[in-house]
Amino acid sequence: MLRLISVTLPVFLLIGCATTNLSSFRAPEFADASYRRIMISVPFADFGTRIEAETIFLKACSWYSNWRDITCLSYIQVLPPTQEYTAEEIAKALSDQHIDALMVIRMTNAYSTQAYVPEFTTTSGRATASGNTMSYSGQSFSYGGFSVSKPTVQFEIKLFDAASSKVAWIGGSTTRGNANAGFDTLLRSLANSALQRLDQDGLIKKKSAFVPSRP
Repeated sequence: MLRLISVTLPVFLLIGCATTNLSSFRAPEFADASYRRIMISVPFADFGTRIEAETIFLKACSWYSNWRDITCLSYIQVLPPTQEYTAEEIAKALSDQHIDALMVIRMTNAYSTQAYVPEFTTTSGRATASGNTMSYSGQSFSYGGFSVSKPTVQFEIKLFDAASSKVAWIGGSTTRGNANAGFDTLLRSLANSALQRLDQDGLIKKKSAFVPSRP
């Protein structure tokens, strides 16, 4: 009797991932404040990077809106970068869009660290059994034995009360990625952590008592 037995050892898939540590402080005079329409500003000098960053925050906010009474708009949606604005024009634009808070996310530091990846081997193959005889064929793959660069970015996050223009909340974050983490991966981790902390600190109007963990 001929039997085929599949033999596969674990194969590691390298994907980009990141984690964010964030500390925050809520201004005492805004102890009872909560917000539902927040304008997001990530003022990178490079226009493409700014659009990417603000879009990532909008997507995180959209997911959160399933359980919280929150809507986010990007700065460039509310104030298109095709003209200069006076203070009065900015105030009117915020009022027209019913914006009650402005969240400004500024990168304060970025660097990378080197980490050594030990060498390891994975094997996959197939065993063929026929009677009392078994034959095996497979391939082994080696990986590691080198150093990789792991990115770290730090941000300051301020939430301004639109009515008073005062800082209602401030946060400082450090986001660390693995060797395969791109800037978008770092920003997604930051955006999810920032919204979670705003919610924990009571600055987002509640719609549901339960918010699941972000997949």
